[in-house]
Amino acid sequence: MPSTLRGNMDIFEAIEKRRSIRNYQDRDVEEEKIIKILEAARAAPSASNRQEWRFIVVRDKEVRKKLCKAAKGQKFVQEAPVVIACCAETDNHTMSCGQLCYPIDVAISIDHMTLAAVQLGLGTCWVGAFYEEQVKKVIDLGPQTNQGLEETRRLQKELNDEIKKAEEERDAEREKGILGNKVLINQLEGRISGYKNIKKELSDLGYINEEDAREAEAAKKAQFKSDSEAIKRKEAEIKDELKRIKSIRDARVREAEERAKLERDAAQTVEERAQVEINLINSIRTRKMEKKENL
Repeated sequence: MPSTLRGNMDIFEAIEKRRSIRNYQDRDVEEEKIIKILEAARAAPSASNRQEWRFIVVRDKEVRKKLCKAAKGQKFVQEAPVVIACCAETDNHTMSCGQLCYPIDVAISIDHMTLAAVQLGLGTCWVGAFYEEQVKKVIDLGPQTNQGLEETRRLQKELNDEIKKAEEERDAEREKGILGNKVLINQLEGRISGYKNIKKELSDLGYINEEDAREAEAAKKAQFKSDSEAIKRKEAEIKDELKRIKSIRDARVREAEERAKLERDAAQTVEERAQVEINLINSIRTRKMEKKENL
């Protein structure tokens, strides 16, 4: 529940002030505070810096009711305006001491969140009594941990809408040229940058938005198509090059065969001439011998 604690706080004071709170005010928690709490969790140490933790922010009342049942009927779970389900996406990496990393790493990140909440004037309660499989079903944990979470989709959609709106306002001012309000343009640029930073933080924390997931999937498909087309072009280039090489080789073979034929023909011609000369010489000798005999 919100407290009177505000501003900067010594870490030892935050540790001293932290309590397990099970009574909450019926009001929302600001998005900025949720982001700061999650950022504190992200900054926690982890084995080999693997950061296997994944966090799901639950605001929906009906979902909180279901989580209450999965948490053995602890009513404060559904009464809290925000529940953060702390999960892990792991390959069961084990430390040299034989302990699995992710339970310890997630526990450290949760402790970071509880202390950050104290600094922000919020109360928390670390819940360990629940049926894991029931919780998984409630928050729709699948291969993509956070994709089924309504709260995440809503927050991401709002960020996308705000970015689009701010970009349209900025572009409208830019089109005015020298008449455009430069101060407003700078403010809008700052707002856009801030929204994008929040989106990046959510992405770093493991959040997946359906729209972003679709865009990522479309980008993958486009990249695959581009890579496939590039491979086809390369294959075509290789085929053309092989065809060119074969053509050159065939031309050289034909040239060599023609040269050999000419050389054979030339040799045959020389041989024939020699034979003609020999025949002529023999003919002359025969005539001379016949002439002598007649004498």
